Amino acid sequence: MLQLLRGSRVPLRRSPPHRRPPATVVPALLALLGLVAGCRLTGEGRDAVRGPLAQRVIHPLSLTFLAPRPRRAATQARGTTGVEVSAQHVSLHELFETRSRRVSFDGELTRGSLRLRHGLTERMDIELELGALYASAGFLDGTVEAFHDAFLLPDSGRSLVPKDRYSMHLEVGDSVVYDLEGDRLGFADLPLFLTRNLVREEGALPGVALRLGVELPTGSARRGFGSGRVDWGAGLILEKSLGRFTLGAAVDWIDAGNPRSFEAAGLEARDSFSGQLGLEFRAAQRLSLLAQLVGSRSLLPEFGLEEVDEDVLDLGVGFARDLSGSGRLVVSFHEDLVALAGPDFGIRVALVFGF
Repeated sequence: MLQLLRGSRVPLRRSPPHRRPPATVVPALLALLGLVAGCRLTGEGRDAVRGPLAQRVIHPLSLTFLAPRPRRAATQARGTTGVEVSAQHVSLHELFETRSRRVSFDGELTRGSLRLRHGLTERMDIELELGALYASAGFLDGTVEAFHDAFLLPDSGRSLVPKDRYSMHLEVGDSVVYDLEGDRLGFADLPLFLTRNLVREEGALPGVALRLGVELPTGSARRGFGSGRVDWGAGLILEKSLGRFTLGAAVDWIDAGNPRSFEAAGLEARDSFSGQLGLEFRAAQRLSLLAQLVGSRSLLPEFGLEEVDEDVLDLGVGFARDLSGSGRLVVSFHEDLVALAGPDFGIRVALVFGF
């Protein structure tokens, strides 16, 4: 995959900053406007908070470490269980090489998740997530290139390499820092979270919650599905509703365990912070429009290549639609606004029951 790079030492992806505008945002906003136009606005259902978007950054390195998802400050009702089944698909194209370092993240990732949340007390719940990851050459290269051509957007070097090829690895000299095996379904590491509501949302007071998390190394580090180490973290969650709007925010600190492959290459995963900011608008009786920002710091800020060094700021826009019974459909589109170390395109679909 990197023969073109190795032969010429020419960076295929580098271009001026902000070279990749949020391409998925435009069609997503048009779809949302059409959805709203077809709905009957009503005062009913305005108190039914359906957000936030429970997204996470879908990137090979990010997926192997603890990453708290956006959630409400309100906890699950005592004795009840909420379930979410979701799938998120992204396209990546990050290729660059120097004499001592090589990065090749070219392909598509699909992550499926089953999240279970159970109310332990009136103000405390526990949550676990069973995840599986599948990586392949995919099918979106031509679609993404056509969109870039149609709107005169930079293609991040996609046109210079063969389409629908697969390569997901990171190297330092002769050491393989990370390698994700393609065309194989693998289970991810297992995250567990305990969340305690500290302040109920009342009057002018926002809801405030404390969460603690740990990720157990259940995924295969050799095949790239896990880190092989225990991660843990802690964070604060805030939530405030005003009429049809709800604003949510969170900040988390992550103590990332250092994988053996990192140690062998003389690298160390940095303890990291992540931040989240979300907005919900209850547009109709059974419909909410959602926007979410999730920012995460690079775990290897001194690697020497911007495809790894840079932080990620993932923008998600979508909707949540109540179904018959207690179910809810959530659909969102995602784009990395920094446009250096994140995916080109992403879509997430989830079915939620009882959250």
